[in-house]
Amino acid sequence: MSIKNKNIRASSHFPLIPIGRFSRLTLLTIKALRFYDQIGLLCPVLADPETGYRYYTVDQFEEAERIRQLRLLELPIESILELMKDSQTPLWKAKLLQHQSKLQAEHHKLERILLEIRSMIEEPNPLSRYVIELKTVPERLVAYLPLHLTLENIESERSRVFEELWQTLGQTLGQTLGVSAEALEPPFFHFSPHTLGEMRVEACICLEQLPDGSSSGSSTLGRVRFKTLAGGHFISTVHTGDYRYVLGCHEVIARFLRGKGFAPEEVLYDEYHIREQYIRGPWNTDHAQNYLTEVMWQLPSTHWKRLV
Repeated sequence: MSIKNKNIRASSHFPLIPIGRFSRLTLLTIKALRFYDQIGLLCPVLADPETGYRYYTVDQFEEAERIRQLRLLELPIESILELMKDSQTPLWKAKLLQHQSKLQAEHHKLERILLEIRSMIEEPNPLSRYVIELKTVPERLVAYLPLHLTLENIESERSRVFEELWQTLGQTLGQTLGVSAEALEPPFFHFSPHTLGEMRVEACICLEQLPDGSSSGSSTLGRVRFKTLAGGHFISTVHTGDYRYVLGCHEVIARFLRGKGFAPEEVLYDEYHIREQYIRGPWNTDHAQNYLTEVMWQLPSTHWKRLV
């Protein structure tokens, strides 16, 4: 047999313990012990080169228990490898704080899912709670960030973009205009028709006036641009809750239009100019179930005349 752990030698002080018994004593499965040996996390003192049978000693109990505790915390195996090689307190604290943040984010996500489940139990057809409104919106001066989004990144980008939008427009621009960030209107996404897959989006906030010395369409503030956004006739509805379920609003609007005699090919939302106005979001509420979003489809004049 060959010695695998050079720091520990089998002797009368450290009697050999076969892997099966070591597994029972440490509550680590034989499969786990073999895996830990392969990756160099917890190696046996001796291993038979012919049978592969592994032997441990009582001196390894403390190390095994520390690994077991870290696995109970669902710490990634890569992090455990780092921690077991470096016993310095700062590294342990940093890794555990990082893991704590990850678990907290997962906890919040599960809480949101549970809320949606409870809501669906109480109301099996959640689309029935939406109310349709027809409205005419005037043209508005806006500050905006041009974006290119895809179905894969829209959810992750939304929060990041809102943070940048709120910091730049709400603080810097707000100070330039002499108004507080809280006094600015809620931000919104303006989607252009995107039938080819990539969404052309402008993250916008409406303004009453341009900063001093600026002219619409020509001035910038960092990445922020300015323009007059055309008004028009809109059909809208409001969603309360997590952004992931905003898509239901589009189905509600499409179903309403189909009920008014519009053909299915006339109510594909990627062919419309759309606004999603985020009345309440992460900047003014801590809980996703309190988010408030108005979804608005801009209707061509021919569609509008068929409804009014």
